[in-house]
Amino acid sequence: MKYSIEEIAALVAAATRQKLARRELLEGFSFAELAEICNGIGPAAFPEWLSTALTRLHPTLEATAMIHDVEFSLSDGTRERFTEANARLRENGFKAAKYEYAWYDPRRYKVMFDAWRFARLCNRFGWEGWCSCAEANFHGGSFDE
Repeated sequence: MKYSIEEIAALVAAATRQKLARRELLEGFSFAELAEICNGIGPAAFPEWLSTALTRLHPTLEATAMIHDVEFSLSDGTRERFTEANARLRENGFKAAKYEYAWYDPRRYKVMFDAWRFARLCNRFGWEGWCSCAEANFHGGSFDE
């Protein structure tokens, strides 16, 4: 999924409003850079139509996915940080759900379940992508310890 500068600005504002963990990472990038990094919900290897569909079906988790994409782009290749990024995806999804929906709204619990499910899928199938990002960081000369 491709984002416009306006959409990125709205997602950064949502991350701030929802008080998502690691939202300060977004400050280190211009909106144009974030538009290049972020691909919506799903791995970068997904076809654009699938990523767009998943993102449109789960709009509450879009800012959460943006932070996760940025964390992947900064990958150091370690299992520890990979696991932390995926746990943060879940926790940020819970925060987004709680911010957007009242306790009595069933959508809150659906979004929380989806965040839990996406984090599990990332833990199960995202390691190769994490390592690919780390390799690009090391070989591209852009990795900062």
